[in-house]
Amino acid sequence: MVVSWVQRIDVGMANGRNCCMMEPSLRCAFWSRTHQTKDHKHMRFDRSRVSTQVQLIVDDLVKQNLVEVLAAQRPDLCKRIERIINNYITRYDELEDKIREFLIAHNLDEEEYGRRVRRNLSKDEELPIFGDAYDYLNEQIESFLWDADEVEEIFANKQELVAAITPHLKAMAIKKH
Repeated sequence: MVVSWVQRIDVGMANGRNCCMMEPSLRCAFWSRTHQTKDHKHMRFDRSRVSTQVQLIVDDLVKQNLVEVLAAQRPDLCKRIERIINNYITRYDELEDKIREFLIAHNLDEEEYGRRVRRNLSKDEELPIFGDAYDYLNEQIESFLWDADEVEEIFANKQELVAAITPHLKAMAIKKH
């Protein structure tokens, strides 16, 4: 019998215990994965910073001679990269709504179960929201650059592109205190 992660949470709630306090045979499958991540905060990006940071991404890529883009094509390239990041932000917001709805529907405490629900719903939606969000967006932007009509040529390898793009993604991240 296959037991979903939702049923595992419900078992813990029905028994009046925190799933993570259950005996090892019944413990939630995500306990070890949840506590072994390198970055425990979920990534949230500020939509108001996207336009400026995307222009800086394109400027850096061109100034460092990582890509060749005609000056007339830069605005179009920026708009298309903005769409990639804004699409991620929109999907993230939709996922947060689903997480809230799930917690309410199952009468679960955000403090106790929010992280597990967030991790599993993000996995179901195939949308990284923790530390791997940077990797995901870098991959999306890099894939786009290889196919973009606006890009004449790419002179960089993946690591060089990531090194140029990541600081700007971090500048868009909302810092939680």
